[in-house]
Amino acid sequence: MMNEQPSSPTVTPEWALHLMDLRGRVLRCVLLFLVFFAVFYFLKEKLLAFLVIPLTQAGVENVLALGVTELFFAYIRVAGWAAFLLMLPVFFLEVWLFIRPGLFASERAWVGSCLLAVIPLFYAGMALAYSSILPLALDFFIGFQQQGVLALPALGAYLDFMLLMMLVCGIAFNLPLFLILLVRVGVVPLEKLVAARRWVLVAILLGAAMLTPPDPFSLFLLAIPLYGLFEITILLMRWKWL
Repeated sequence: MMNEQPSSPTVTPEWALHLMDLRGRVLRCVLLFLVFFAVFYFLKEKLLAFLVIPLTQAGVENVLALGVTELFFAYIRVAGWAAFLLMLPVFFLEVWLFIRPGLFASERAWVGSCLLAVIPLFYAGMALAYSSILPLALDFFIGFQQQGVLALPALGAYLDFMLLMMLVCGIAFNLPLFLILLVRVGVVPLEKLVAARRWVLVAILLGAAMLTPPDPFSLFLLAIPLYGLFEITILLMRWKWL
């Protein structure tokens, strides 16, 4: 009888290993989100009270919960948003650990710096919207009065308005990272970006005008930090820090 040759071990393809790694990271993020959601759901009343503070500052004493289920779904939304915001750093850490092995050494520094800056900039934009821009916007819109018409904001509509404004401001504060990406991949040379400074300022002013109520104070409250971030980004790229 001929001796049987031992079978060679099965080699898992590299793409399958990457897929398994990605699945593990996604599952960790989902589980962490669910844990945070459960925690924040127990704090739902305090979270909702915190979110309606800008309304009370604008002189609104009560918010209407229309329908039987609106307050329940408002709690779900508030807990979900809080869990999402708290797990964002973990999400970007998982993204970084996943893509880092495929980057060249020269790319790791600036990609890592950009990912590290995403969360603070996003939080800063949301904080500015909540603390300054949102109260001014509510003051402006609720200030419209007419005899026989009582302005009582609905809870769901208010949360939509507030969360959208905070989300947009958070994304807007990541403008410097978008500019860095354009320069790094060669879409826009740095000198052309510097030469287009006045057009960038105009674009920032137009964007701020669309996001804020029509008064100069709230417009410049958003436009000045955004333009300051633009100039700081140009300075850092010129000094080769990014």
